[in-house]
Amino acid sequence: MEVSEAGKKTEFLNYRPPFFAAISLACGIAVSALLRNIWWSEIVAAVIFIALFIIGIYKKNKLMRLLCGWTAAGIIVFYLYYAYTVTMPIAEYGYVTGRVTELMTVYDNGGRYLLTEVTFNGEELKGYAELTTVQKLSVADVIGFQGRLFLADINPFDSYGASLMGDGIRYIAETDYLSLVAQDTPTVVERIKEALYNTLTANTDTESAGMIMGLMLGERGGISREVSQTLSAAGISHVLSVSGLHVSFMAAMVYGFMRLIRRPPKKALIPLAIILPFYCLLTGFEPGVIRASVTTLVFLISLSTKGRYDALNALSASAIVILAVMPWSLFDLSFQMSYAAVLGIILFYRPIYRAIVPWKSNKKSFVWVRKAGQAVALSISANVLLTGILLSVFGSFAVYFIPANFIAVPIASIIYMLSVPVSLLSLIIPESGILFTPIGYLTRIFIDFSALFAGLPGGTVHAAVPMAAAALFCFGLVFGSDINLLNKKVKFTVAGISTAFFVIMLFTG
Repeated sequence: MEVSEAGKKTEFLNYRPPFFAAISLACGIAVSALLRNIWWSEIVAAVIFIALFIIGIYKKNKLMRLLCGWTAAGIIVFYLYYAYTVTMPIAEYGYVTGRVTELMTVYDNGGRYLLTEVTFNGEELKGYAELTTVQKLSVADVIGFQGRLFLADINPFDSYGASLMGDGIRYIAETDYLSLVAQDTPTVVERIKEALYNTLTANTDTESAGMIMGLMLGERGGISREVSQTLSAAGISHVLSVSGLHVSFMAAMVYGFMRLIRRPPKKALIPLAIILPFYCLLTGFEPGVIRASVTTLVFLISLSTKGRYDALNALSASAIVILAVMPWSLFDLSFQMSYAAVLGIILFYRPIYRAIVPWKSNKKSFVWVRKAGQAVALSISANVLLTGILLSVFGSFAVYFIPANFIAVPIASIIYMLSVPVSLLSLIIPESGILFTPIGYLTRIFIDFSALFAGLPGGTVHAAVPMAAAALFCFGLVFGSDINLLNKKVKFTVAGISTAFFVIMLFTG
């Protein structure tokens, strides 16, 4: 914080350049998204913020330079991305071909598939297509059918449209009659996933196999809609979103190996710098995995250089990396949920824990009290900012998420930490896949446990709020956190007003 000659505070925020840069970049992307269909207005907005950036240089105002420069960068990045990827709608009937790359959702009467290398009447198109069909297809199938492609609704402020754009999907296709044109050679990643899934289905039931693939790699194609709805109703669907939880387990296993061979933990930087990018590739470069990988590597670098690690700066750095390369990720639900959960933990875990366990004691009798308090504080803080997002997107919220997560996360952790080494072993020695059988039993318990919590009376609150109200709610809570250096009365007043507005919208919406 800077102090003037008169001794008065001249800044009211805890100055973290990466955090401000990430927020400004996100604001620039949001502004450009609002103006996306009026190209000249995006240029005008970019020019205005560039001019303000230049004024900030002239005035030697570092905060103004930072905010306006990164906001202009966000506008430019989104404009270039949108102009390159969006194509005109197809309004004619023709012959479509494409390569099946992923099973996105399984239905009782078919499934949703991701098609790449899409052509329409022999002309190659930009972007992917989502195909819904009753016919069963396999990854690497090259198919063809006579039909019509619709341009996907890629409105960034609609969760479904944003998810399509985030997956690279530009077109929607439906057909019940298609033919197999050819069988393409699967990629290395596709072979690994297919081998793991075949091993799992040979040694466990189908639902457990799909769940284990979801826990390890975020693959949801093998998980039925009923199980997905059950996890959501219980408030534990986040375990299928590969993110910090999964990367931390990966890092823990590497740490354990380094200790086993008697090497210092900081030496884990090199193997993790190799493993984590490959894990990102296996998971399809999910924003949560990239975020966790970047923050983990930043932590290891700070450990190796004996520098100070700041969790909020590391989180912000990962957001800058993702948004600069994939600006549409800002509107992707997995990105929003991942960052909202981690930001909530960073800002609110300690005050919530102190409220739950207000005393300090080294007595053994209080160890489990502290451990339980830590688990509850972690669950609450991770869901503080998520609440508004879930209500604005899904219109529902799981009431029993605290006890559900208290039991579910440890079980999911055990499944993950057992499945990863068994998966690696089964790829080398296929017969070792039999070790998945007891893991399958544990996974079955996890699924049944989820169904138990989902079926409890009053387990889900159904209420919808506008996205703007949810954004105001999140802003108010962040404003009231320790990142704001204003006095507590001002902080709590603003946070209270925004929360009250959110509650009013919740019960009147």
